[in-house]
Formats: sequence, structure tokens, C-alpha cells
Amino acid sequence: MTPARGSGPPDGRPAPQTISHQHSDRLQFKRPSRQSDVDIQPSLFDDAPTDDDVLAGRDHAECNADEWWISTAMQAVRAMAAGGQVFQAYDLVEVYGIPEPDHPNRWGALLGRAARAGLIVSVGAAPSRRPTACKSLTRTWRGAT
Repeated sequence: MTPARGSGPPDGRPAPQTISHQHSDRLQFKRPSRQSDVDIQPSLFDDAPTDDDVLAGRDHAECNADEWWISTAMQAVRAMAAGGQVFQAYDLVEVYGIPEPDHPNRWGALLGRAARAGLIVSVGAAPSRRPTACKSLTRTWRGAT
């Protein structure tokens, strides 16, 4: 059954609007007069952390870490760097038996500190060998020469 002209579809939705093309040659596009008249799509980087935020987070991760863990793990980083091979954080666990820190972000703070100290350099990324990481990418390092 076809609905009567002017009534909506049988399911109760409003009838679709029709557009008249009778005056299409008269269409004019008006530029917005102010920036606030334009809907701006947010950027992916609008909420990106600033350098101060990054430094604060790094400092927080470093300052709240267990001193024994930092000392032990840094000794392992020095030994790994002296060997000259490419490594990732999990290698410190496998090769030297360094225990996992209280929070996984401590690895980044530790290796970042070692890089800033000139002990190691980043040489790329590779799938993590850590069993719990599902082969996600992780940074790889080598001793600085």
C-alpha cells in the first residue's frame, strides 16, 4: 500500500523533504564572517601533552621508583650496553634476572635515564618478546659508542 501524498512513511517517520532545483542558478555561498562561525574539527593533537607534562610524568616515574630496583636495573643496562648487542627491556629480565618493577612505565623511565646519561642509544623498534605484551612494538637499544 502506498501512503497518501504528504503523509509520512507507514512506520511513523516524517516524510522526506524534497529539494527544488528551480532556482539552483541563484545559489550563493556565503563565507563566514568570523572564525567562530566555522565549525572546527578537533585535531588529534589538541590534547597532546606538552613538554612540561612529559617531563613531569617522566620525573614522577623516576622519583617514585624503588632505589634498589633502579640501581640493579641500571647495572644490567650498563652490562648490556657494554656488550654492544641490540636489546629491549625484557632482555634485562631474561639475561640478568632483573625483577619486574612495580609499574611497567618504570622501564621507559629507566631506559630514558640511561639514554640521557649517554649509556645507550635507541636503534629502532621490534615486536616485544615479553609474553604478556602480545608482540606489541617496543623500543630497541644499543650501547652508545
